[in-house]
Amino acid sequence: MKTLSKKSVVMLGAIFTIIAVTLLTDNGELRQMAICATGEGVAYIPAERGKFTQKFYGFDYSGTTQDLIDIKVSAFGSYEPKVLHAIETLTLLVDDKPVFLDVGANTGTHTMFASRFASQVISIEPWPTMIQRLEAHIKTNNILNVEIHPVGYASKKGTMPFNVPPDFNRGWGSFSSSFAGLYNAKDVIDLPLVRGDDDLAGVAKISAIKMDIEGYEKPALEGLKKTLEKNRPLVFFELNVVGVDAFKTVDEVRAVFPEKYKFYYIVPALEMTWNLNGHLLLCDDVASDFELLPLKLHESNFGRNTIAIPSEHLERLSKFLPQ
Repeated sequence: MKTLSKKSVVMLGAIFTIIAVTLLTDNGELRQMAICATGEGVAYIPAERGKFTQKFYGFDYSGTTQDLIDIKVSAFGSYEPKVLHAIETLTLLVDDKPVFLDVGANTGTHTMFASRFASQVISIEPWPTMIQRLEAHIKTNNILNVEIHPVGYASKKGTMPFNVPPDFNRGWGSFSSSFAGLYNAKDVIDLPLVRGDDDLAGVAKISAIKMDIEGYEKPALEGLKKTLEKNRPLVFFELNVVGVDAFKTVDEVRAVFPEKYKFYYIVPALEMTWNLNGHLLLCDDVASDFELLPLKLHESNFGRNTIAIPSEHLERLSKFLPQ
């Protein structure tokens, strides 16, 4: 990743502003162009892809500028900062020594981040390619409070075809057959699945759960029924409404949770990417402040970061909840 000079940033800012004024009418895109015009969150990735090591919240993160998650970390030293900040802030308000469950750990961004404030992190990742990267990040950074479980979560134990994602976004791997067609799966391999309740049988408590498993969240949450009832954790999950395994109604979302849970979503960060003959120009809202709104289920919720909050914590978290 190349750092842009002040002159280049100013020039790009002027270009973004002109485009915003002349071509765009959507308020969100106008807001993003205004962010780009300031030069904040602007990065340039050259067409020649390569390996890198970047600081990520004090940790060494290694990756390649071919993969989307890695590109974001390379460019900004973070990934989904609003989501990460929401996880840390809200979790610590309900438990000052939390046990954090990361379902779909992938390269370890959320696992490493959570290891900073959690007493223990349990990382769930079934794909051997990502397990190797996750293990490398944990070992390189000498993180001692992370436990990796090399399985996926589902409503029942077994083995299922896992759709290996394309190299440009290795976060798209999924057990959902619908995602194979959506993202042109690179390969299909059989991987182990277990019920989360069985996998966590010996764990004393779970304070918060992050789940991002590309359309397979519903079966995974169904397999965590006892864990959710016993611990009543905060649950930060990606809500996918497309695919055979996805949620279709708000009632289906409520059905996999115990009674007296409320649902909100994190207003997504605005981001724009231009591909200029292989060169990437990125402009992201890199601020960590977050906003929550009540959940409404429709197709624009595809991939939306959602939070399930037990009613007994609503007063404690009221500062961050919509009035």
